[in-house]
Amino acid sequence: MTSALQAVIGDREICLGCGGQHVPDSPDTWVQWGRWRFYPPFYCLCCGREICARQFAYGKCCGICDMGACDPNNSVYRLEYAHEHPSWWRPFGNRDEMWQAYVEAVGGVEVEIPTLD
Repeated sequence: MTSALQAVIGDREICLGCGGQHVPDSPDTWVQWGRWRFYPPFYCLCCGREICARQFAYGKCCGICDMGACDPNNSVYRLEYAHEHPSWWRPFGNRDEMWQAYVEAVGGVEVEIPTLD
């Protein structure tokens, strides 16, 4: 079973979303972050590229953006990884505002978090 994020390199199936070797995400996979639940497809917070559930759960960004290779102010910057930012990106704005724009753009679902009373 392959998906758009899976590539066969030699005799190995590699996930293009994280670089790992794992089965493709099932359609019923979800990742919860705070009070938001996300379902496939998952997108990089920085560049908007589709990523796998594991990479989304790990850092919300693709591997390139997660390590800062797309940021000219970072020592690992590489020009070939520079990209336009998606509509939800707020470079110096309120982080909560950017997160809300991302949730709206990708269809995050708000869930109730039970309290320990």
